[in-house]
Amino acid sequence: MSSTKDAEITSDSEIASLPRVNLLPASIRQSVRISILIKRVLVAALGLMLAAAAIWLMQASTIKQAQQGLDQAQLNNQKLNAQVSALSPIGELYSALTRQQEFVEETLASSPQASEIIKRLQQAATDTGQAPVAITSTSISYHGIPRSGESLNPCPNPDPFNESITIGCLSFNATANTRDQISLFLNNIATDQLFVGAFVSSSIVSPPITDGDKANEDQVAFSGSAGISLDGLRKKLTPEQISALTVAEPESSPQTATDPSSTPEEVE
Repeated sequence: MSSTKDAEITSDSEIASLPRVNLLPASIRQSVRISILIKRVLVAALGLMLAAAAIWLMQASTIKQAQQGLDQAQLNNQKLNAQVSALSPIGELYSALTRQQEFVEETLASSPQASEIIKRLQQAATDTGQAPVAITSTSISYHGIPRSGESLNPCPNPDPFNESITIGCLSFNATANTRDQISLFLNNIATDQLFVGAFVSSSIVSPPITDGDKANEDQVAFSGSAGISLDGLRKKLTPEQISALTVAEPESSPQTATDPSSTPEEVE
C-alpha cells in the first residue's frame, strides 16, 4: 500500500516537457551578452548626460549672472589700471614736492629769523625815552650753529666767561641825544634773550649845529655789536642738542667779529 502512494506522488510531481538542444556556438552567445552590456552602458551614459543637462539648465541663470559679474570686474580693473597709469605722473610730482617740502623745512629750521632780529633791535632803541635812539645801519653776519668743539661765541664779547651760544654777530651804528640814553638802549638789549654780550665799541659827541636862530641839541653817534643767541633760529634746539654743543671744550680761541666765509646783511 505504501508503494502505491509513493508511485502516485512521483507521478504527480513530474511535469512532462519537450527536450531542448542549444545549437548556437559559444562565440555567438558571448557576443550577444556583450551587446546587451553595451546597450546598458549606453543607456546609463545617456541618463547621466540628461541629468547633467537638467542640472545645467537649472543653474544657467546663476552661471550667467556670475559670468556677467566677472566680465564687469575685468572691465573695471582695466579702467582702474588706465586711471593709475594716467595719474602716475601726479604721484611722482607729489612725492617730489613732499621731498622738497621736507628739505625746505629742515633748511628753514636751522636758518635765523632776520626780520625778527631787526625788529627786536628797533624795539630796544624805541624804549629809550621821548626821543628814541635812531638806528642808522645794521650788519648781521651769520656763522650758523657751532659744531661740537668749536667756539660757542666767536662774536666780540665784553664778558669772556659768558658761555652763551651764538649763531651770528650783529653790528650797528646809531645816534642818541645823551650817553644815558645809550646806557638805557644797552640795558634793553641785555634784557632781551635774543642778544648776547651787547656793548658799545665807540661813541662820538657831535656839537650842536646852529640853524638860524635855533641851535640843535647835542647828538652822540655810537657803534656797537651783539651776538645773536639760539633764540634767533626759526626752530629751537632741544636741550639734548644744546648739551651736545657744550660738552666738548672749545679747541680754538675766540675769532674776530666777522667770519670771512659769512655773508653780511646791510640794513640802512
